[in-house]
Amino acid sequence: FQQTLNTVSNLKMNFASKALALACLAVGTFADEADLSSRAFVLVQKSIITPEVIKHSEGELKNVLVESRNASVKITVKNVGGVAASDVQVTDSFEDDLFNVHGSTSATYKSLNAGESQSFEFVIVPTWFTEDLPNVSQYYTQNAASVAYSYGEGDDLVERVSESSTEMIVPVFSNEDYLARTALFLREWITFFLLAAGPVLGPFFYYMTVNRMIQDSQKKR
Repeated sequence: FQQTLNTVSNLKMNFASKALALACLAVGTFADEADLSSRAFVLVQKSIITPEVIKHSEGELKNVLVESRNASVKITVKNVGGVAASDVQVTDSFEDDLFNVHGSTSATYKSLNAGESQSFEFVIVPTWFTEDLPNVSQYYTQNAASVAYSYGEGDDLVERVSESSTEMIVPVFSNEDYLARTALFLREWITFFLLAAGPVLGPFFYYMTVNRMIQDSQKKR
């Protein structure tokens, strides 16, 4: 399991590096293109949120995908440009043979003013799990969400498409495996308290028993 956690951590570090590279690329793009104040520029962000957490020696693995358990997908779009974006169409997708999807995976906004943001959510339920956790090739690659929009009018109409950078590779834990990994800590805490309570409660009950015997003996006198 530690190998799996290390693999996931490495994947997250690689994703962070890629995100930083994309950010640097975006900054360079901004410098090369026209000033943002004269155009619309819509960014799309995708995040998957679950209450499932696996604790380990190096911290916590949060937002764990678990077979047959709900996960919330939040898509947020924000216009960081200086003019309004029109006909904003946001789309996302999950494979029907791997997930049950509850709710709409797309949204349309007539316009998105400068600095304005909108978001929507839907629920996915994995119907499968990664059988070999150390095998990265069996992990799921989250698809990027995309947003299409336009700005300007007539001959000056500009159409753009942007994608989120959320193409993370993650494992999907089986429900049994997740319960076993989280229950392990519960058993350890119970064992700890029982072992810790023995040296404390043992002498206490012995003292109470002896004290009661002495009191009973004094009453008989």
